[in-house]
Amino acid sequence: MNTDLPIFIGLFAITIYFLSQRRRLSGVVRGSATYISAGLILLSLSGLLDTLFLGSKPFLPLLDETVISNDLLTWFGYTPGLILVVFGLYKWLPALFRLDEEIRRREAAELDARRQAVELMEASLQADLANRAKGRFLAHMSHELRTPLNAIIGFSEMLKLEPFGPLGDPRYAGYVNDIHRSGHHLLHLVNDVLDLSKIDAGLEQLEETPMALGAVTEEVERLFLPGFRKARVALHVDHDSLRQMLLFDRTKLSRVLINLLGNAMKFTPQGGTVWLYGSRVPGGGMTITVQDNGVGMTAEQQQVALTAFGQADNRIRRDNEGSGLGLPIVKSLVELHGGSLGIDSEPGRGTRVTILVPPDRLLSAAEDASPSELRQALPSAG
Repeated sequence: MNTDLPIFIGLFAITIYFLSQRRRLSGVVRGSATYISAGLILLSLSGLLDTLFLGSKPFLPLLDETVISNDLLTWFGYTPGLILVVFGLYKWLPALFRLDEEIRRREAAELDARRQAVELMEASLQADLANRAKGRFLAHMSHELRTPLNAIIGFSEMLKLEPFGPLGDPRYAGYVNDIHRSGHHLLHLVNDVLDLSKIDAGLEQLEETPMALGAVTEEVERLFLPGFRKARVALHVDHDSLRQMLLFDRTKLSRVLINLLGNAMKFTPQGGTVWLYGSRVPGGGMTITVQDNGVGMTAEQQQVALTAFGQADNRIRRDNEGSGLGLPIVKSLVELHGGSLGIDSEPGRGTRVTILVPPDRLLSAAEDASPSELRQALPSAG
């Protein structure tokens, strides 16, 4: 049996496999696969010559020992082939070790990322549970706080009216007025906190109905005129620019306008002016603007004013300062309708707050609205 034949078959099989995987293997270290391929090819050719012509039992003993000998094949065939293979492995194996280390590092990083993802999920679950607990607490506090406050306000109202006779000392009337005013202020603060928490928790629901914007602005104007007269601040409402039918939550729009006009009145000194007007936006939609020539705000103060409990300036009428929740609630209610809130202000030159109403909230103009739409838009008798 020719003992060189198994060696040749093994070398040939290894060479064919390596050449078939050469593109993938060369990606580890460029050049090393070339040396190994050349060495394997040289060894395979040497094994082929050895098997066919020079082996112990050659298949084709056609060559004379004087033409080519085993020593010649060893020095110029097997030896260079082995050197090339060894040199290629010398460059290739360290790269394989580095690749293995990189794979282990990435596996560790992936495990760490999975662990962090699990921790984030647990934190999110805890936050959700805390949010639900906060919702239950606020629902409970809504009843526990509003009930005694309503009693305080109601009984102080009775004392102010004196239906069962005079209180006696005139100082009592002043105390009753203080109790009544403080109760209203505290109830307003509690309502703001609960409403903002409800909006943040995503529990606020919209009751959208077709409504005349002009009817809402006129109602708000009638509500504020006594306060503006008392504060000696002029209020100008451009009714013609506000003749528009909207698909809106009437109660929430009223609250938005009340908050904006209340802020404008509070931060406008005596002799100042507040304007309320609307305008169409090119391409659809409209804006509702409340503008004043009051104290104004810097850019930093505007950011504070849009933050819950933030108060940008308390220099005007500190006896009527609010909770700092007005603008955050307005912004949240406007965004709940798909709109946006913009503030343009400069210290000493006033503030302009603009509500952008998206096009899909606009219906037909009020003067073109059907009688049924107008009847639905008007406030109920109650």
